[in-house]
This record gives sequence, C-alpha cells and structure tokens, in this order.
Amino acid sequence: IKGERLAHVLSGANVNFHGLRYVSERCELGEKREALFAVTIPEQKGSFLRFCQILGQRVVTEFNYRYSDADPENARIFVGVRLSQGLQERK
Repeated sequence: IKGERLAHVLSGANVNFHGLRYVSERCELGEKREALFAVTIPEQKGSFLRFCQILGQRVVTEFNYRYSDADPENARIFVGVRLSQGLQERK
C-alpha cells in the first residue's frame, strides 16, 4: 500500500506487552530508522569480533546468533542497527 496513512488498533485480549513491543520495533523499520540484515560468518575464533568491528559504533537494536549442527562450519547472525541518516546509511 503506497500513499496512504494506516492505523493499527490494538485492544483487549489480542495484545500484550510483548505484542506492543513487536509493533513498536516494526515502526522503526517503516520510518527508515533501522536496518535489519542477516549474515553468515565462519564458526571460528575471531569471526564474531571481526563482525563487531565492521559494525563499528552503530547502535545494535536486535541481535540473534544461530549455530546449527547441520552446518557446524558457519553461524547465522540476524542483526538490527539504528540508522541515523536514513536509507542512505544502509549502503
């Protein structure tokens, strides 16, 4: 939907604080103040440190690290970072 203003109504038993937090976090994406991305890094010493160095001083808003016995050589990382300059910063 483009060019329209939408409102989402939450009430009663269909929402709790976890649900409100989720909605609030998704608003950051819509307002282009947060970028989410997924990367695969080698599961070896120093890889996570290197990843953190690449992020630099960016504010991390969400983070998940997944290791799988099916692929013990790699780890999957899902991270959200705050954007201070909007979409141009994503590059």
